[in-house]
Amino acid sequence: MRFTQKARQKIIDDYLAKSGANMFVPAEFIDWLADKPEHPCWKLWHGVDADEAKRKWMIDQVRTFVSGLRIVCSEQVITNSNVKSITVREYPAYISPAQNRQNGGGYVRFDPENAAAMAELQSQAAASLRVWLDRYRGAVEHSGHDATPIEALAKALAGMEDETP
Repeated sequence: MRFTQKARQKIIDDYLAKSGANMFVPAEFIDWLADKPEHPCWKLWHGVDADEAKRKWMIDQVRTFVSGLRIVCSEQVITNSNVKSITVREYPAYISPAQNRQNGGGYVRFDPENAAAMAELQSQAAASLRVWLDRYRGAVEHSGHDATPIEALAKALAGMEDETP
């Protein structure tokens, strides 16, 4: 079951009002839900088989395990037998292509020379930047900084025309 952002906000606000809590603590929310099978969120955490919940937890742990692995690539530009420049770039060792996630997903070894793999990574980078902007734009602008360059970068990585001036 998926909840819209508006529905999730209402659920959390309702929980805080009914529980009298002034801070949302996930463990306390789970405990509060335990005896409320009529609550729309009850099935998410209490309506699942223990073995199924354990398996989902283990899969999340494995995702965390693989997500931080990195590869480092260097490129040298040589002119007249002299090294002109060395560029070092770091990439994830494995990526999870978005198109496969509906079917359980999986990770493939990342090859920066593979155009499809690079396009996938750039698409994921654009999506992450958009999520970052949705969360932090207010803080960036409140501090007197301009978030437009990050927005332009997200658009460029997604292959969209940058319509900002």
